[in-house]
Amino acid sequence: MSQEHRLSLTNHELVEVGRRVAWLRRRRGWSQQELAERCRELRPSLFPQKQLSEVPQIRRDRIAKIEMAAVKNGGSTARCLYPHELRLLAAAFEVTESWLRGSNGGETLHLWELSNLGNNARQFAELIAFHEEFSSSRWAWTVPLPCTLQPPAFTEQWLKARVDQWSAYLPCSVSRPSIVDALNTVACANRERTLHRLEQGTLQFFVIMPTETFEALTTGRDLYANISRELRAECLEWAIEKLLRFPEHLKLHLATGDDLAPYRSWTSSFENVYVSGGLMARQDFTGATYFAENETLVQRGREIVQAIYHRATLSHRGKVLNFLRECLATLRRQEKRFRPRGPARFLATARHRRRGRHRARRAL
Repeated sequence: MSQEHRLSLTNHELVEVGRRVAWLRRRRGWSQQELAERCRELRPSLFPQKQLSEVPQIRRDRIAKIEMAAVKNGGSTARCLYPHELRLLAAAFEVTESWLRGSNGGETLHLWELSNLGNNARQFAELIAFHEEFSSSRWAWTVPLPCTLQPPAFTEQWLKARVDQWSAYLPCSVSRPSIVDALNTVACANRERTLHRLEQGTLQFFVIMPTETFEALTTGRDLYANISRELRAECLEWAIEKLLRFPEHLKLHLATGDDLAPYRSWTSSFENVYVSGGLMARQDFTGATYFAENETLVQRGREIVQAIYHRATLSHRGKVLNFLRECLATLRRQEKRFRPRGPARFLATARHRRRGRHRARRAL
């Protein structure tokens, strides 16, 4: 194709495309030849028939040159990229062209709308996974517990409550269950990857949360009102077990209202902020997620999360664990108080049966 049809990419952007193509291909388990064949199969569906003669095939050796751009310079690497190549590769991997290019160029936050998450859940999960593979630390400010500190059954129930709360911001045409499924897909992928890396000792995860989250979880108010005490207790047990299991790599600090006061304008705007490697993702209280791959924005977000983390009142591991154990003990006492035992349990059961028989007679 002619010179004027080349994409305007800096050397850094070309390297980034090469990294992402190689990473996605390995993640899919494809050889370079298999990727080339997939591009060839998709070509007729992506371009009008009359233009096909002007759209060259992407051969295996061309894919190798694109990937080599990520690791070295020279005659064996790609020195440019064409629009049709980016389009074919994106379609083959089922991601957007902007995913392959990255968004490091401008100081902008990109919006990932909740209403479109059902179609983009895999892309978003893979964007996180891509950046984390090249990072040894993750920082998070979060009001809800991160999925790593939630058992899967709890996550599903909590997400249902969360999406119900977000319903006012969703178009009527959007299926709520599909949003729950998409969010759960991202959460499960993050949990699995995080626990695996914590096991390997290749990731340090620093989390800062408000104490009021655990107070709400313990008393069953707000979003936890419709989650059973048993499941809430299981969540606390899960969190305690993970903190004990990974003492050197999973760090949780808890902040009081006074700790958060200097950052109130920031923490009141976002339900969670996640920074890892070259990615920052922020979610507001309507469910909209904003992400940035720009180095300046990512570093700014990391510095704010770190400042809150180091300011937290409950920063000593022993004190954090004691706080969580006290929450669990309180929850257990509530369970005992509301669970009939002994004669009371027998009488409650017998009374329930008598009422059932009485209703049956009336029905006759």
